[in-house]
Amino acid sequence: PGVPAVPRNAVEPTKPITPGTPPLYVTRSVYRGNEGIRASDSLPPRGERDSTVVSVNQLLDSADLALPDPTRFRDGPYKVSYEADYVARPSIGYAQDNFGRGLFGGTTVVLSDLLGNNRLAFTAQVNGRLQDAIIYAGYTNLAGKLQYNTAVSQFPFFFFNGQTIEPVTGSPGIFEERQSLARFVLRDIGITSLLPQNRFKRFELGLGVQNIGRSELIVARQFNSLGQSTPFQIVGDNGLGSLWFLQPKAAFVSDNTLNGYTAPIMGRRMRFAYEPTVGSRRWNEFTADYRRYDPILFNFLTIATRVTGIVKAGRDELFFPNYIGNPNGLMWLRGYDRVNALDFGCQPSIGASSGCSNTELLGSRAVVASAEVRFPLIRRFELGVLPVQLPPVDGAVFYDAGMAFSSGQKASFSRPDNYDPTTQRFLLRSYGYSIRLNLFNFALLRWDYAIPLDRPERKGFWQWSLGTSY
Repeated sequence: PGVPAVPRNAVEPTKPITPGTPPLYVTRSVYRGNEGIRASDSLPPRGERDSTVVSVNQLLDSADLALPDPTRFRDGPYKVSYEADYVARPSIGYAQDNFGRGLFGGTTVVLSDLLGNNRLAFTAQVNGRLQDAIIYAGYTNLAGKLQYNTAVSQFPFFFFNGQTIEPVTGSPGIFEERQSLARFVLRDIGITSLLPQNRFKRFELGLGVQNIGRSELIVARQFNSLGQSTPFQIVGDNGLGSLWFLQPKAAFVSDNTLNGYTAPIMGRRMRFAYEPTVGSRRWNEFTADYRRYDPILFNFLTIATRVTGIVKAGRDELFFPNYIGNPNGLMWLRGYDRVNALDFGCQPSIGASSGCSNTELLGSRAVVASAEVRFPLIRRFELGVLPVQLPPVDGAVFYDAGMAFSSGQKASFSRPDNYDPTTQRFLLRSYGYSIRLNLFNFALLRWDYAIPLDRPERKGFWQWSLGTSY
């Protein structure tokens, strides 16, 4: 009676308690083992271990285990043999109305050895004619300190040049529609060496040789006043010669990001590169890309920021112009490319020094900055007792700013008076919100609703795309 009870948090008196004497307390941590509770700073009376664990001594003392004799082990050289790591589901099909090119299909195969030091990758996709096929074959060696990658590829580009509609001679009421398509086939062979400094930083040196085959495809069809028409057919393929380039490159890369379900959520990445081009055309290209991902509120929200700039300078800097309206490009200014820029411009084309160079999204030099607040919308949502689970969905609100311009054009932060897009450019801005869906790790779907601040109507629109966010 009169003696306070000992608290439950392992507090004990330091000396016996006598009635009428206030006790002195000290806090101790305890350990609960097989023998009961003891102070964690004292050793148990004998070794504590799980009785189900078998020690090495017990294994060696057991004749029933029949362990192998290590003297019979043989040493031999390691031989590289490849096995499939990934095989994309092959597809094949036929479409009759496909500009006269009906067969399509493709697949991707990735192989590696047991150690993962040697890797092979192959991709092939056919869309009609073999000369228009997409082909990639690459080999990567990661065995040593100096790593390298070699690859050959072919990729066709098609650009719409215009169309004509004329009556068919000798066939009253029949008209012929002709469309001109600029066809460029980019063929590339190159090697890139990688010199890692640590897990997050590396230097890159590379050399590539490129060939661009150029031609003009003419496709045509006939139709009548009732809307009946024949399928499009290729009626002409006019060669325009080819171009050759030699492209050395050097870059510094740093990346320590952690990815979430649809985009990076923590870390930092950057890339600084220089790539001159000599040959049929000449220019120098400088690239600077810096991105940050700062988590807040216990990693529930992420603030993502980036600044990306590309400068092409030289005699033929407009031959490959930068386009900042493409959602699949390195730089994307949202809100200014509605339905492939048909509202106020045109898509860039190879060698488009006229006709497309006056669009505000096209230029030999470009810079884009973005800021996003990313947050989860759905992480786990099951439909009752049914074994159906929705994929992860993330949301974001964003603000973009960017500008594309070329040599001889004056750039400014605000819209100049008497603005002339052929000689002047200014910073374009937009804002909006996004929804990103991870489709069970098969694909990343993005929907972006952007409102352009520097368009007279300021009308927002949705844009759908594939791939991870910046």
